[in-house]
Amino acid sequence: MSIDLAQSAPERVRAIPSHLPFIEQLYFLGRPFNATLPLVLSLCGYYLATGAVTPIDSSVYTLFVCMFLIHAGFTILNDIADRAIDRDNSVRTRITTGTLRQVKQLGYGAAGIIAVGIAIAITLPPTTFGAIILTVLLSFCYNHRPLQLSRRPIGSIVTLGILYGLLPLFAGYFLVASHLTPALLFLGLFWLVGRMSLSLLKDFKDSAGDAKHHKQTFLLRYGPSTTLRLSVIGGIVGYVGIALVICSLADSTMAQIASIATLFAVGVLFIYQRLKLLAPHSNIDMLFDRLTVLQLFVDGVSLAWLMVL
Repeated sequence: MSIDLAQSAPERVRAIPSHLPFIEQLYFLGRPFNATLPLVLSLCGYYLATGAVTPIDSSVYTLFVCMFLIHAGFTILNDIADRAIDRDNSVRTRITTGTLRQVKQLGYGAAGIIAVGIAIAITLPPTTFGAIILTVLLSFCYNHRPLQLSRRPIGSIVTLGILYGLLPLFAGYFLVASHLTPALLFLGLFWLVGRMSLSLLKDFKDSAGDAKHHKQTFLLRYGPSTTLRLSVIGGIVGYVGIALVICSLADSTMAQIASIATLFAVGVLFIYQRLKLLAPHSNIDMLFDRLTVLQLFVDGVSLAWLMVL
């Protein structure tokens, strides 16, 4: 496989009109679609704990609001921290094209959003609140000193796996439960692996700017071939593990057969799309977007089975 890292990033432009009002700028810069991955997982955790189809408790909506606000706020702060890199990657937003004063205003707005999210989270059960606080701490450490985990090849991938996989699942689960179970631990492990495998692909679009600014990402440290192979392996291991755990929760033979059939069919599509990463001259940016949407679909199917098993 041959991928020119120096040329791959500038071809992709994330353009957000700079004339939008301040609140709308915060909304779009927070990239709300990306928040759907942890939100769906928190709902998976909730229904894993309830073990049945039940009306959604108000605490779930509270958790959604907290997670959405905190995710948006730190997404903006991370973009501010990577402002110079994004400029070199042809990303055009108010952060990259605005004045220093405008960028500071966005930073204050993002910090305010995070503060509101934390304040609302105080009303949640203590263990879930703890998961929220840990999310805030890891999100801060991801792109800010002293740790700056985004500049550590392995640390960045593990951190994103925890933030988008492990913590949301646990936060939703502990809304109604108080004890760890083997199913929770195994699902948390496999969703962690799955999210890490997806995170391995995120740096291809930014590789030119990352290289220019000497940002040590996993891709730049270990190369595209290793990165793509690990993404494929991790994605398959994560999905198969999740499917096996969910099927094991079935309390009848018919339910087990139905869950196996459904998850097998989805798995064929999932694995087929993952293997495309290894094709010569594959468009990694396009596949990353497609795999993200597919991952959301997979999580939705998993959620549906957790609700009925």
